[in-house]
Amino acid sequence: ATYRPAQFGSLITKTDINADYDAARPDLVLVTLGADDVQFSPVVRACVTNQLARALDPSIGLQCTEDNPGPTVYADALAQLPTLIANLKTLAHWINQRGAADHHVPKVVFTSYFDPFPTGTTSCPDSALLAPAQVTYLSSLLEQLNGDIVRTITGLHLANVGVVDLSSAFDGHRWCSSDPWDYGLSIISLSDPSSLLSQAPFHPTPRGQQQIASLVKPAVNRLFATG
Repeated sequence: ATYRPAQFGSLITKTDINADYDAARPDLVLVTLGADDVQFSPVVRACVTNQLARALDPSIGLQCTEDNPGPTVYADALAQLPTLIANLKTLAHWINQRGAADHHVPKVVFTSYFDPFPTGTTSCPDSALLAPAQVTYLSSLLEQLNGDIVRTITGLHLANVGVVDLSSAFDGHRWCSSDPWDYGLSIISLSDPSSLLSQAPFHPTPRGQQQIASLVKPAVNRLFATG
């Protein structure tokens, strides 16, 4: 059942339109789009599953690496990047079209994603379910995703649309640091199957949210300052 329409909906089919969006006539729209489009959570789960399987059977090859991304990475991430780029462009133009129809075009700020992964071979409970090579590769995938987001939005050349690159937002506060600003895999307990359904991993802590806000706010101010 649909309990609430999509935050924006489809202007092509005119379905799943959220009336609250139109009623609000927003001055500002913040867009975080990308990770769900490339199925980042299922990708990470597949990497963890592969690593756990290898603990039981060392003959199983290590996936989620540059040399062997594995079927899930191919299907859910790499193959979806062209669709992501198309969706970014479409949403930016749809927001403008919908605003123009209402005679109130908002400012729009897209964001990329912070990188929570520790650097080098550093390991701790937050990353212990992944092999070091997997951590490195996932970080590179995130870098590729962020690059696509920033290049796509910048390339639109729309005066009312900006993008904030959060790639380095948590530098010094990634997993395995003394004060991480993102919930890691340590929140998952193999002895508690229900914890595997937790939505906390890869989401910012309250301090992490404050850091993101401190980077987004200047971009918002610049858009409104330019008229």
